[in-house]
Formats: sequence, C-alpha cells, structure tokens
Amino acid sequence: DGNKAKMTELQIFLHPLVVVNIADQYTRATMSGKDTRVFGCMLGRQQGRRVEIMHSFEILLDENKQVDSLYILQRGRQFYRTFEGMEVLGWYANGSSTEPQEGDLDIHQQMESLPDLPQAETFGDTTQINFSESPLFLVLNTSPKDKQRELPMQLYENSLTIVEGKPKSSFTSVTFTIQTSEIERIGVDHVANVSRSGASLLQGHLSTMHSSIKMLNSRITILKNYLEAVKSGELASDPSVLRDIRAVCQQLPAVDSNEFKVEFLSEYNDALLLTYLATMTKSAVATVEMLEKFNNTYDRHGRHHRGMF
Repeated sequence: DGNKAKMTELQIFLHPLVVVNIADQYTRATMSGKDTRVFGCMLGRQQGRRVEIMHSFEILLDENKQVDSLYILQRGRQFYRTFEGMEVLGWYANGSSTEPQEGDLDIHQQMESLPDLPQAETFGDTTQINFSESPLFLVLNTSPKDKQRELPMQLYENSLTIVEGKPKSSFTSVTFTIQTSEIERIGVDHVANVSRSGASLLQGHLSTMHSSIKMLNSRITILKNYLEAVKSGELASDPSVLRDIRAVCQQLPAVDSNEFKVEFLSEYNDALLLTYLATMTKSAVATVEMLEKFNNTYDRHGRHHRGMF
C-alpha cells in the first residue's frame, strides 16, 4: 500500500507494469543525456469507486511545461484499439522524492481540462477517448535511499480548500494497493531481469515445468506399453498391478472441454506475448548500450583529432 497516505473513498489498484514503464523511460532518458524528469499518462478502468491503473505511455511537454493534448489523444486512441474500454486516469512523473515538485500542480490542472477539450481527428481516427474528470498523479522516486523498505512512490489527487475565503488547489496523498496476476508477475520479472544470458525466473519456471511434464509422459508411456502387452497376450495379467495403474490413471487430469481449451489458449497467448515483449526489451537494451559505446568512442576520437590541430 502507498506509504504515508490518507484514506480515500476510492479503491485504487496499481499494476507493476506501470512502474516498470516509468523506470524504463527514466533509464532511457538518463542514458541519452536528456532531462531526467519524465512524464506520462496512466490508463486503466474505473468501475464505481474501484480504480485499476494497468498501463501507461509517455507524454510530451514543451519548454513551458505545456501538455501536448493532441499527442495524448493520438496515443490514447492507439491503446484503445488494443484495450477497449480503458480511459486516461491520470499522469505520472519522477523525482528525487515522492513529493510533488513546483509546477506539478499546473500540469495537473492541464490534465483536468482534457475532458473539456474537443477531440480532434488524428490520422483519420475520430474515436472518442474517455478522460477522468478527477485525474490521479503518481510520483516515482528514482533516487531511493539504500535499504529503503517503503515503496518509492506515492499517488495524489487534487483537493480544494478555502483559504481566506478563496479556493486553493493542493495535492492530497491517497492510498493504493499493488495488484498483479500470475502471468503479469512472471512477465514483469522476465523483463526486469532480462540480460545477455537471458536468465530469469521465467526460464527457470518453464525449465522445471518442462522436466516434470517430460518425466510424467515417460512414466505414462511405460504404463501404456505394459497394458498393450497384457492385452496382446505378451505378458501375463497381474490384478494387483492393474489396480495400481487404475489408481494412477484416476489421479491424472482429464480435462477436454471447450471452456478449458479457450482458457488454455488465452493463457498460452498471453505468455507468448510477454515473452515477445521481453525479447524486444532485451534488443532495445543492447541497442542503447551499443549507441552509448559508439558515442563515447566518437567523442574520444573527436577530441583527439581536434587536439592535433
């Protein structure tokens, strides 16, 4: 749950994929030498008082910290094609702590005005995107202290208070819960631990499962060959052995329904998609490392040649 957070009527659930996306965006910005403060939109679903933040994407701000609403609309429509029913629930930024920085309230007020803006056509797409009228703001601390036990992130919402007879906007921290599914947990772990060797808990999990299934298949094959030999008369029938085989067969799962096939294919396709995304991330990391080495080599050679003249 969010640390040092006040109670709210909303039940907010944050998926770890959002945090991984923010960390990846910050890493890329740091390695490219750009401004290490990154921004993005959070997407998800809201049903009544239940808010589930599931995905995110980067957003563009100009030098005056103005949000590019047309870009948000374009990216939101791209996500809507794949994840129908999702809406923009808020935005995020990073910092050296979990506290909002100066100017964040102005950006938040821009996000609050998005539902009132006309949704212009983008590349022939006129899909209407839903924007939360009360967006949330997530701050991720990208410089946490060593051995910090609390989560380095905090969610905020905008609240109005009356000060000297005038309304004043301010951020109020809200509680949230980290929520993940088994498939998402394995996939995020694989992405977070991706390396040149490709070692992760996912590979160990799949390797153990493969060995178990292989051993089970070999044992079942032995029983099948024995029964076929008894049936053909090659071996004598032993009632005690047949009873044991029957007991073993009754313990084997016998699921062959349309519901099982649909659910199995859905889980299988999700696992393949996450593995594919992990492979893409691995390639992106290798590309960034290569560009970094190239830039360092080019700078050294450039200084060397300039020094000769």
